[in-house]
Amino acid sequence: MRALTLFAVVIAAGTGGTAVGAEPRNVAIVLYEGVELLDFAGPGEVFSAAGNGAFNVFTVAATHEPVVSQGFVRITPAYAIADSPKPDILVIPGGNARSVYDDPKMMAWVKARVGAAELTMSVCNGALVLAHAGLLDGLRATSHYGAIAALKKFPRVTVVPAERFVDNGRIVTTQGVSAGIDGALHVVGRLLGSEQAWSTARYMMYRWEPTLSQQAKDELRPYVERDWAKVAATYGKKLDANPKDVDAAMRLGIAQKELHDDVRAVATLERALALGSKDPDVLDELGDAHAALGHYRDAARVYEREMPLRSTQLQPYIAMNAARAWARAGDKEAAITILQRWAPKLDRHVSLRDDADLASLRGDARFDTLAKNTP
Repeated sequence: MRALTLFAVVIAAGTGGTAVGAEPRNVAIVLYEGVELLDFAGPGEVFSAAGNGAFNVFTVAATHEPVVSQGFVRITPAYAIADSPKPDILVIPGGNARSVYDDPKMMAWVKARVGAAELTMSVCNGALVLAHAGLLDGLRATSHYGAIAALKKFPRVTVVPAERFVDNGRIVTTQGVSAGIDGALHVVGRLLGSEQAWSTARYMMYRWEPTLSQQAKDELRPYVERDWAKVAATYGKKLDANPKDVDAAMRLGIAQKELHDDVRAVATLERALALGSKDPDVLDELGDAHAALGHYRDAARVYEREMPLRSTQLQPYIAMNAARAWARAGDKEAAITILQRWAPKLDRHVSLRDDADLASLRGDARFDTLAKNTP
């Protein structure tokens, strides 16, 4: 039987991620002619990899016309400023930043978007765009060493060139090029927790140390590195010491599931839920554990509990897990009802007709109709 598990929509999907019931934050990365490649690609990699689809990342420029980075990479923006979705997070990379701050339409858009955004991050001399807009007045800021002199011309900005990144709350500035990765990981850590930042950095094979005590790092490291035997040992002791430690119960239960100790995993994950865990990954692993034990009805019900806690991006894939479990449980009607609602929202690469877990539904006209619309 194929494992009933959450599809890897995002490669670096650590545990945790998107806030319960929350939609992904829109991350708009500003492009322009002569934009520095790593300034925008680095943060783009971080946000697109972090948090189980917690961020919807897209590029935006003055127009839809392609721009060239580093003189050899041609990029077509996903949006123009006239039709861009409203960003929750705005990233302004460096490079030929003058093409932004000398463009009145771009600057008007930047001012409006920064004012409405949850957070804005500049990379390198992208800080000059914010400075020209008056958005760094009264704040501390950093930039690439080559742009420090220009940034110091703004008397109301306190320039701190030695800082890798500077967090003012709603505005984060970073040094140049690779520092944008550090700034983006810091933002991920701030919004989703240090575990997510560390997990994302691990996927990128980028050296990143979150702001945690050494003890916390030592405890968290095996979890981030997916050393499940060590995780079970570490968090088993923590849970013994404090039976009400919900995070310890969550991590121990997930480790037990990953170690195929499904009976214990069910008990521990149920305990985490009873202690008040709201993490949808607890439900996902609990559903997987029930499925591994052949408790398909229990698995289906758990996946259905998980669905509303996920973003709309992930809900169709959780629904598929529920449909598979119902099909395995012999409840054809429940399985088909879910598929009729959610199958049209699945990625085109998801095939219903070839799914062994749905084999019992073949021959039903409703299922066969749905299956025709998949590869």
